[in-house]
Amino acid sequence: MDREDEKVSTELTQRQRELLEEMGLPADYDKLTDTQKNAVTSIEAMLSYLESKYQEEFCYLSYAEAGTLEKEHLEAYPASGTPSDVVTVYRTYEDGEYHYEDDYGNIGVRPLYESRVREFAVQSFPESGIKVFSDIRNLGQGTDGQSVTLPIIENDLSIGLDNGNQVETVVLLMR
Repeated sequence: MDREDEKVSTELTQRQRELLEEMGLPADYDKLTDTQKNAVTSIEAMLSYLESKYQEEFCYLSYAEAGTLEKEHLEAYPASGTPSDVVTVYRTYEDGEYHYEDDYGNIGVRPLYESRVREFAVQSFPESGIKVFSDIRNLGQGTDGQSVTLPIIENDLSIGLDNGNQVETVVLLMR
């Protein structure tokens, strides 16, 4: 979709109307400011991109338009997941069309990562007292395929991540 096609569409979807209502904004497109029109149209385009690519429904969390220091992006999560399953979609406009990039793969790597952390923790602590929580976030490009090494664990867990990520780990020990 190019910018001209996006501007022509003034018919709001049900999801757009619900989103505007949640934010206390009018659900009539003509009553929105230009900034609000751009945001609600962009949000719909980015959610539609995710849903088309992954064939599942996504729930909106947040949106930021492009600025001096950041790319336009949207945060959402799969409807089948939880709000902690954050997927970030970045959108750029080049050569007359929009290009999308997302980090949905991070949700898929989490179970493997958490099981490996659990395997390590079980070597030192009773299994019944271990809970693993992880947060994998995209740090950008340039570190593709590197293994994860945790500063508190001297062993390399050898989990290759496909898009250069930071991995935060908290191991909670309970009695």
